[in-house]
Amino acid sequence: MTGTLARSWQLDRRNLSSTSRPLAATSGDKRPATSGWHLNRRVRTIPGIEITQKVEASAVFATLPRAVSERLQERFHFYFWNHSPEEVRWMTSWATSPEDVDEFLAALRAGMSAVTS
Repeated sequence: MTGTLARSWQLDRRNLSSTSRPLAATSGDKRPATSGWHLNRRVRTIPGIEITQKVEASAVFATLPRAVSERLQERFHFYFWNHSPEEVRWMTSWATSPEDVDEFLAALRAGMSAVTS
C-alpha cells in the first residue's frame, strides 16, 4: 500500500475501481456496490469476527481479539470504538478500491488464523 493508504485505513484513494460494482448486481442486492459494502460482505466470512452494528454506509463495526487488532494497526489505521468489548471501526471511502479491501482482509485473515490455531 502506498501514500495515504499505508498510513491510514480512513482511506483516501484517487478512484474506485469498477470491479466492485458487479458484486451487487450478481448478489441480487439493489444497493450500489461500494468498498464498504465489499468489506462488510467479505469480513463476515472470517470466523471469530462479529459485526456489531448494522452496516448502512462505509463504516463497519466489529469485535475481534485485541491481539489481532493491535497487529493490524501496525499496517492500517483504524480506531477502537468501544474498549470493553474490543469493538473497532473500519472506514472506507468512495475511493477505496476492492484491492485495498482485499489487502486488509488478507491481513485480517492471517491475524485471525494465528490466534485460532
